Amino acid sequence: IMNGNGGTSSQGTPDEAKNIFTIGCTNMRTSSGSQDPDIDDISSNSAHGPCLDGRTIPHMVAPGCRVESTVPGSYGLMCGTSMACPQVAGGAALFVEHYRLLEGSDPTPAMIKAAFTAAARDLAGNDDADGNTLGHPFDSKQGWGRMYLPSVLEADPDGVRYFDAPVVLDATGQVWTTTVSPLDPSQPMKIMLAWTDAPGHGLGGSSPAWNNDLDLVADTSLGQFRGNNFSTSGWSTTGGSADNRNNTEGIFLGPTPPQVVTIRVEATNLNSDGVPNSGDSIDQDFAVVCYNCAVEPGFSLSVDPPMQSLCLPGSVDYQVEVGQILGYDLPVTMLADGLPQGLTASFSANPVIPPQTVTMTIVGPPMGDDGQYDFQVVGIAPDMTRSAPAAIGVSSESPEQVELESPANGAVDAPLRPTLMWRDADGAITYRVQISTSSGSGGVLIDESGIEGLEYQVEMNLDVDTSYWWRAAASNHCGDGDWSSWWTFHTSNAMTILLVDDDDNSPDVRSIFTDSLENLGVLWDLWDTANSDNEPSAAKLSSYPLVVWFTGDEFGGAAGPGSSGEAALSAYIDGGGRLLLSSQDYLWDRGLTSFGQAYLGIGDFDSDVGQDSVTGQGELFGDIGSITLNFPFYNWSDRVTPGGGGELAFLGNEGDAATSKLADEGGGAIFLGFPLAAVDGDAREEILSIVLTWAAGGGGGCVADCTGDGVVDVSDLLAIIADWGGQGCDPTGDGVVDVSDILAVIAAWGDC
Repeated sequence: IMNGNGGTSSQGTPDEAKNIFTIGCTNMRTSSGSQDPDIDDISSNSAHGPCLDGRTIPHMVAPGCRVESTVPGSYGLMCGTSMACPQVAGGAALFVEHYRLLEGSDPTPAMIKAAFTAAARDLAGNDDADGNTLGHPFDSKQGWGRMYLPSVLEADPDGVRYFDAPVVLDATGQVWTTTVSPLDPSQPMKIMLAWTDAPGHGLGGSSPAWNNDLDLVADTSLGQFRGNNFSTSGWSTTGGSADNRNNTEGIFLGPTPPQVVTIRVEATNLNSDGVPNSGDSIDQDFAVVCYNCAVEPGFSLSVDPPMQSLCLPGSVDYQVEVGQILGYDLPVTMLADGLPQGLTASFSANPVIPPQTVTMTIVGPPMGDDGQYDFQVVGIAPDMTRSAPAAIGVSSESPEQVELESPANGAVDAPLRPTLMWRDADGAITYRVQISTSSGSGGVLIDESGIEGLEYQVEMNLDVDTSYWWRAAASNHCGDGDWSSWWTFHTSNAMTILLVDDDDNSPDVRSIFTDSLENLGVLWDLWDTANSDNEPSAAKLSSYPLVVWFTGDEFGGAAGPGSSGEAALSAYIDGGGRLLLSSQDYLWDRGLTSFGQAYLGIGDFDSDVGQDSVTGQGELFGDIGSITLNFPFYNWSDRVTPGGGGELAFLGNEGDAATSKLADEGGGAIFLGFPLAAVDGDAREEILSIVLTWAAGGGGGCVADCTGDGVVDVSDLLAIIADWGGQGCDPTGDGVVDVSDILAVIAAWGDC
């Protein structure tokens, strides 16, 4: 499909042709070549349907932004639906080979289309090309989902049924029928019908282009399902009307399918020659694929739960479902194979006639070998054997009591996200930790179990300057051991900074910053500019020792502070405040302003040089080695040369990459011409830690302290009144002393 950049019906031609396989594009790699974590997001370049006559396109999407391809004289990463389409062409070639080995013939184009669309990956919850959240297929953004080759090529051959042109329908009202059962009754069944329709009018536009209309129907004990009628959960729903326009129709029966399904393909309206050069002028062939549909009559096995814990001596029960496939009714003898020595299994009924659920009881002696063991539940019938995996964990006694290690009992100045550590306890498999606001279970606010190591990283910020108590216990298949005694620690009085979110949410990189700050035990207040010049005032800034301002992928007018924001930041820095501005497009959008020269220490710049790596320089960052940049969006990073008293902060592979200007009186600013969001986690936290240490050394700005006595009080109000209408004490930084400055003084009232 065209690189149509989202929207509605942004496709071109021949994107609307009904018998092609129309492919949209998802993310694949970042501009530096690393795996894009958002591979299941539709890339912003991809077009959205539907066709102008109402048919749904694309049929599927595939990774295409960015893919290694040829460029003049070399190769490089390219982004486009032209990169996604060959992924599917290659997948189709592999499927043809796979189908030949299984079936001894070539699949028709309709079968290729059916096999891939039925097995595509549902992208619900991810983003479409406009950054909006996707629902479940079938839609005009992802089609049937993202190509997923394992589901096509590695499906159990006993559970895939291919019906490729089983008949040719040559009259309206004819019906083809087959009956199937699920091979695995615990997994969904996915059925897809596809056909190659006769040529349409070829005129384009909104006139219907479809000719022969086939409909997919599934009759079950749960009711009748029709193709392309889906609930909000993504599974087919009963009722609804037939689809009279698309020539791919799917029925997804799940999450648990019925035991017997009758599949019907109905010739609802045949009026054209769908099989040229064969038969008469009115006919239509088709292909149907059914995943998790048994090929032959038989039985299935499933075990619930798949794993149990056994404390010796004792016993545990499993439920074993012996399912019936296509009416199979021969006796099945049950056994458990691979149990550890000393354990025995018995069944509540044996042999079993499907369908039936029986209880398997495993008994253990007083002593045995502790551990976790995999085994098989086996069913043996006269003509076949089936098995299902299961596991059992064995312990002979409860684990020993845990001894705590860190933080030490009575520790002070603990981080807001402390790491709790303890010693290994005999007999332990996992551990459990509790954190409480008192030395008792009544104040427990964190209770985490199943911890496999000897430490636990607290994943939420605890309150600042607060006492907490914690304890740990070991667990095994006999349950929890005795708790350790309660230890206490007291958290530090953590710094609170202002985080200015100035990105356009496409992508939203806020969590990259908040996750790092949380890991560093720093609190923040948030100001979201909503991709505009709605920016914090000097009075707002003055409450914080540090402002971290980021713009992500935003460009086109509002990246970084505007004129009023620059004025507020100037007053903030003059009052001792400290700024970290991370933006690859601030200079592109705003140019080199007097603020950039005087406060950010920028002498000159070149936009969009594409820095791929940076190395720390200067007073703050000189100890940071080379860092590879991995961009979560396009790399438009700049070359930034220091000037006006500024210092080089980072050197990039394409020249100077960042500046700093640290004022003698405590304030200052750091400007990164590359996005901090492109720095991987550990290195990003190292940079932020250096900035936080720098900010902690000088306190925040106090621009509302007009008299300079270290406190904002009535004397500052009097100073505002004395300068009224002029250019004296101006906390808001707007160039005039007025009522807004009185409000700024009131907002900052108290000690600086």
